[in-house]
Amino acid sequence: MTHAVVEGKYVLRMAIAATLTEERHVLGAWKVILKRWRMGSSVKINSAPSVS
Repeated sequence: MTHAVVEGKYVLRMAIAATLTEERHVLGAWKVILKRWRMGSSVKINSAPSVS
């Protein structure tokens, strides 16, 4: 996972390339990110991850 600023917005990027990765793994990672964020961040989260 890495971070960046895109068009003035702070973003996280996670590369998912393992052949055995399933949607539940991605959504589980998103839950961990949200849990950590709720522990003390004042940053607004605009959207859930895209899973395709």
